[in-house]
Amino acid sequence: MTYAQALRQAKDQLTAANKELRVAELLLLHVSQLSNAELYANLQTQMPQLMMEQWAALLAQHIEFDVPLQHLTGEEIFFGYSFRVGPEVLIPRFETEELVEKVLALYDEQFGYPVHVVDLGTGSGAIAISLAKEELRMQVDAVDVSAAALEVAKYNAEHLNASITFHQGSWCEPLSRTYDIVVANPPYIPVKESLPNEIIHYEPHTALFGGEDGLDHHRTIYQCIKPHLNPRFLIAVEHGFQHAQAVQTMAQEAFPLARVWSEKDMQQKDRFTFVLQT
Repeated sequence: MTYAQALRQAKDQLTAANKELRVAELLLLHVSQLSNAELYANLQTQMPQLMMEQWAALLAQHIEFDVPLQHLTGEEIFFGYSFRVGPEVLIPRFETEELVEKVLALYDEQFGYPVHVVDLGTGSGAIAISLAKEELRMQVDAVDVSAAALEVAKYNAEHLNASITFHQGSWCEPLSRTYDIVVANPPYIPVKESLPNEIIHYEPHTALFGGEDGLDHHRTIYQCIKPHLNPRFLIAVEHGFQHAQAVQTMAQEAFPLARVWSEKDMQQKDRFTFVLQT
């Protein structure tokens, strides 16, 4: 069977299972270790039997058991960098790339000098590492309550040659200094909300759920971070699109002298809230 025939067959299976067709090519690239250009240059070449078997096994796990693509390949691309992911951490989402972009833009606009940054609930380290790689004047700390998540984040930092100081603990508990910029993508899904199998069965629940209304961790962050802020500061958080007004209200109550506003993601959903005190 040629690569082209195998891809057509796999896409038929994915279509029947109501799965994304791109999974076929991404898993094939992973197994074959070919580049996109190499794969398409060899579409009419016979596919090695061992490769076919490995690829078919991964496809079956995705189709039959809803194993996420990123768990099958062991990686996710975030902000142009390859991050190791697994059941220990939340798979970074493209919306969170937008949060990083917005923080970098606000840094250029409001700071532009060396700053201390903390990423609360770092998970895979995607936010912290991306910020440290993109802006060398950011000295970045990263916090997570999960020792297993921190091991993944530390691997990613070493693999990507990013200088990050990691702390284990719940939100602000391990912090011992003050910061100019605080970034967080805390769990914000209400506990009773239903989720797809590939999320609920394979991603850590501690990184997904934020209490009855999804806002428990946001409340904690806005209160616990107060002693750890410099006089001029930025807080940037991600939240559910339905939470924008509630998050703005709690942020303004916590920091009455600051400017508080929300911004939409590329899907035009209210996704990010910012607190800026100058």
